[in-house]
Amino acid sequence: MSNLSSNTSSNNQHLMHEVAPLAEARNPVLASCFTTDVSATVVRSFHYSSTRAGGVETSPSRQGKWAARTIITECERLCDGVMRQVFFGYGRKSAQASTMDVSLKTIAGGNGNSIIPSVGNHVDAFQKPHTPPTTPPSSPPKGVKSPVRRMMRRSSELQTRVAAYLEVFDYVGGSAFRGFVSEKGPLNKPERSLFLFFDKGVNGTELKSGLVALIDLATECFDCQDLVICLDRETDGLDSLVHNLGWVGLELATLKNWASQDLRDEVTTTHKLDREYFTSDKWLFLGMEL
Repeated sequence: MSNLSSNTSSNNQHLMHEVAPLAEARNPVLASCFTTDVSATVVRSFHYSSTRAGGVETSPSRQGKWAARTIITECERLCDGVMRQVFFGYGRKSAQASTMDVSLKTIAGGNGNSIIPSVGNHVDAFQKPHTPPTTPPSSPPKGVKSPVRRMMRRSSELQTRVAAYLEVFDYVGGSAFRGFVSEKGPLNKPERSLFLFFDKGVNGTELKSGLVALIDLATECFDCQDLVICLDRETDGLDSLVHNLGWVGLELATLKNWASQDLRDEVTTTHKLDREYFTSDKWLFLGMEL
């Protein structure tokens, strides 16, 4: 009896090894996505196949700080000035240059550090140093949220932030794309957008299957409400490519919707054509709702 059980198990294993390649042949992986969050500790992968139920298959997460840091570095390298200002808060001169140099100085005191504003580049050497309070401020009652924490949380919700970085490999078209997922709004239910960079080598490649995979990845894996393609302005036949991408619903866009309200107000006050301010000299933005 034991021999029969052993033989049956062996036959099943042999059958599984034979069936696996056939299943892969019937369900070829058309695209793969490797992503990491801002902590850069884990790389997750998603594999897209048009014949699988749901379209996307998730692989286990892998520890790989080096690979994660590489993905982040390469994605951030592609962001130009306006993108860095909108998503990271730096990278382009302020829309309205300040005539006063205001910096922050940190002075140790009590159990922590207190920050006070310092105006100008020079500090009076004979100025009396700031004396911190002898007793630390009382903590808010239990169950009552600190006003500072509420303000920081509110500020974070108003800013557009990067939640993940990714690389996508389209095996059908032979193309690779880098990008990131942005978040804006309440931290418990943010609005997400997938931004992907198309370099000038994409023209002439098969993009249809890749775009279908990107849309599925955006909706199923990242729960995005918008997809934005960043086309290199030096791409040959750019006008024709933009026209061809219209079949999927991609339209010309700017980054105004992702800019913070403070930045938009500042730009509107300084520049009459604020829509032009949120365009890029390097990238042409094409967006669509998902």
